[in-house]
Amino acid sequence: MKFRWIRYIAERLPKEIRERRKTEIEACFTGTKKQLEEKVMESLYEQVKIVVVATAIFLMILLLTIVMYLSQDRRILITRDETGGETTEEQIRIKTKKDDDIYSLTIRPKGYTKSQITDALDRGEKYLKEHLVAKNKSINEVSKHLEMPSKIQGENITVQWQSDDPAVIDEEGNVFSKNVKKDYIVNLNARMECQGEVRILKIPVCVVPGNSGKRVSEKQKIIADLKKLEEKYITKEQFYLPDVIRQGRLLPADNESQIPAILFLGIVVIVFLWYHENEKYKEQKLQTRDQSVQEYPQIITQLMLFLGTGMSVTSALEAVTAEYEKEQMRGNKGKIFVYEQMKKTCREISFGVPQTKAFADMGQKIGVPSYQKLSVLLVQSITRGSTDLFFRLKEEEEEAFFQRKEQAKRKGEEASTKLLAPMMIMLVVILILLMFPALSQFS
Repeated sequence: MKFRWIRYIAERLPKEIRERRKTEIEACFTGTKKQLEEKVMESLYEQVKIVVVATAIFLMILLLTIVMYLSQDRRILITRDETGGETTEEQIRIKTKKDDDIYSLTIRPKGYTKSQITDALDRGEKYLKEHLVAKNKSINEVSKHLEMPSKIQGENITVQWQSDDPAVIDEEGNVFSKNVKKDYIVNLNARMECQGEVRILKIPVCVVPGNSGKRVSEKQKIIADLKKLEEKYITKEQFYLPDVIRQGRLLPADNESQIPAILFLGIVVIVFLWYHENEKYKEQKLQTRDQSVQEYPQIITQLMLFLGTGMSVTSALEAVTAEYEKEQMRGNKGKIFVYEQMKKTCREISFGVPQTKAFADMGQKIGVPSYQKLSVLLVQSITRGSTDLFFRLKEEEEEAFFQRKEQAKRKGEEASTKLLAPMMIMLVVILILLMFPALSQFS
């Protein structure tokens, strides 16, 4: 079934494409000019059809991907372990105007309700209040680094810190006093945990203006907000993170859109299919040329044999094509362009085309220098006489066999070059097999 609109596209292709395809097909086609034009349009039609089908499939896949991407729930569902379980990590992609990075949010197990505070937690609370001030005068006048340990010395207590304004005091104890213009209260939350018992210690700290510290990035602010959310829902097994925090977007680390990759892959496949069709006809032209060169010595030998029996040039040429048809009937040979062109030349002569013109056209259409030289010899034998044609063909036969030998050598060199890559792969595999036992012993 043919589609008119595809044929319309094929007919509107640039003239250079049609002429190039005509040249490639003409090198291995023996039909009339009208048949050649139809063959060219048929090949372009098939090429356009392949590309159109591939484009349609690509667009369907792309549309389906877009619909699935837009319809899916892209909110991030956070699931905690039960109380007493393990702390997990959730990979979250944070996109801002300046950053696009993956952040690992710590998800602690479901929190405990408040219970009796143990002596260890009391000692830990006392320790934190004594050591938090570090080199500052007091917690009411802070401008330097604070001591915010993650573990109480001499106690089995771990501490997690949280600041309600990381732009002034972060969780590592860094104080950014230059970010405040007047005395500023920052609440520090110390989450102490001892054998499953948890105590939240809230310590207000007064930061005085100063020049120490550094500016907090948008990403750090988002991370601080994420930690606040995690703390807020500490008693819930599941909770969702918002799509947007401050100026940044939150995305799952493993849920990136596949649309750009599909778009790129689709374009590459379409371009590949188009050029693959072009290369197919170029390869066909080269194969026809090589086949013609391969058959040349045998054709010269047969011509000499038939001319030696007293046949005319045209009769000898017809006898060569007759032998070709017999071989075809026996199944020894397939369709070979050079013999088909010779048959066409014989038909043209029988229809009244001058022999000189028919032979000249034959050499030109075959397009191989050796056949062009043969056509010149045949034309000269008609215009000047055939006295030395046999001797000229004898010389041509020797040269043809030499060329055939060179062609076989070249084919062998090409084959050995193509085998080089598999041999290298085999060599690498053998080296790995030999070295693996020794390497395993070292490890």
